[in-house]
Amino acid sequence: MKLAYKYDKNTLQYVPGGDILLNDNDPIPKWYTDNPPVTTGGQGMYKPKFVNGLWEEASENTIPIPPVLPKTEMEILQEDNLALKMAIAEMAEKIESEKIEMMLAVAELAELIKGGA
Repeated sequence: MKLAYKYDKNTLQYVPGGDILLNDNDPIPKWYTDNPPVTTGGQGMYKPKFVNGLWEEASENTIPIPPVLPKTEMEILQEDNLALKMAIAEMAEKIESEKIEMMLAVAELAELIKGGA
């Protein structure tokens, strides 16, 4: 015994519930095939279609990636604002560091002047 799988003559899509059981010697009727509509891994296909003697899926079983929307003007301004705040913080840190170096240099110069007088 063998199973024959029905597919629609117009759309070539698999017809669920249209399978028939045949004797091994019986010919396969028109719009039927003995190839099961499964993937090479044995899993069922999504909307299988019988094309040129092979089953093909109507679409892939992957979840489409949503499109990336362009940034709004508000988002762009927020990013620019954050970048400016970061730059200001870096400059303030550098100024503070240079101020400390300058104070140390002045203190060292004052010590040299005291020691030389």
